[in-house]
Amino acid sequence: MSDQASANSDNDYRKQRYESYIKEREGLQAASLEISGRYDKSILFLAGGALALSLTFIEKIAPHPQPWSFIALFVAWICLILAVMLELHALATSQTAINEQVNSLDTEYQRYLDSLSQDAADVRAAGAAATPENLYTAKTRKLNIWSLRFLGAGIFFLCIFSVVNLPFMQPTKDMADSQSATARLSKGSYVPPKNALPPPPPPQPKPQGTPAASGK
Repeated sequence: MSDQASANSDNDYRKQRYESYIKEREGLQAASLEISGRYDKSILFLAGGALALSLTFIEKIAPHPQPWSFIALFVAWICLILAVMLELHALATSQTAINEQVNSLDTEYQRYLDSLSQDAADVRAAGAAATPENLYTAKTRKLNIWSLRFLGAGIFFLCIFSVVNLPFMQPTKDMADSQSATARLSKGSYVPPKNALPPPPPPQPKPQGTPAASGK
């Protein structure tokens, strides 16, 4: 009787331990899925924002960049575009990896169902069969890593382009006209202008009590 109670207690402990393991594993998988979604959105947002920021920088801040700095800008654009494309590809392979994992689970469960009608030797052989590795999972990780690397490289070359062209900002047309007008006014030796004419005097009041002229 004591052996039966001990076996039941051991089975209950194993069941609780397994349920705790499954619950914790599901929580970690949910957290990993949420972080993965944030990571994908961050990569796409930063890469797209950097592309838009480079166009705004050329239009508003440095409309006349140094000619040789376009090489850094071109490399930055290529890296940022590659980061976006690789991240989109990673999203597609991630979905495929999930589908492959579902198929693998279905295969394992079907193998278990088939083993119920077999003898002990066949059950052990079926349990020893290795589950094929999900190649799309490793491919998704590689795409995420390279997407992050190209994003970093694109931001690096974009910073080089910005730093190079900030000190060499050329004035706009209005600023150039104003500076040229100031230069024309200050060109040569200074000659003082003529004094301004004074304002007209106030009107004088007419004298009162003057006798009228008499006629003959």
